[in-house]
Amino acid sequence: MDEAGPVQAPESKWHRRAKFLPVYTVQHYRYTAYRNTAWLVVVFIPRPPSRCCCCCCCCCCCCCCVFLLVCCLSVLSWLSFVSSLLLSLSSFLFLLLLVLVLVLVLLLVLALLLLLLLSRSVLSGAHVGALEVQEQELTSVLC
Repeated sequence: MDEAGPVQAPESKWHRRAKFLPVYTVQHYRYTAYRNTAWLVVVFIPRPPSRCCCCCCCCCCCCCCVFLLVCCLSVLSWLSFVSSLLLSLSSFLFLLLLVLVLVLVLLLVLALLLLLLLSRSVLSGAHVGALEVQEQELTSVLC
């Protein structure tokens, strides 16, 4: 590199080919003198059209808008489907929970009744056993 600025390297065959690519253009081409070696720095970017017509711009904008509209509608329809599914699922789960609570209450009432019957039979059995003990004591005292 001298005082006037960077030294341009002679065009290579890759640089000449890149100039004629239809889609890409050479953005940066730099020559550096490092140990007498030329380094080619090439960045490919899309080449803008030579003439920008309003029809192309309008067409691209319309296509993008339609694509975004379709995406938004599909997302909204998916969200409405999910919300309706959740509502139906929540009502089904509510009914299932209600039935489960009723069954649990019924089982609790049956368990209490069974406990009450068992306690009465145990108490009556203990009462009968106590009467038999008193009877034996009376007979032993009398005899």
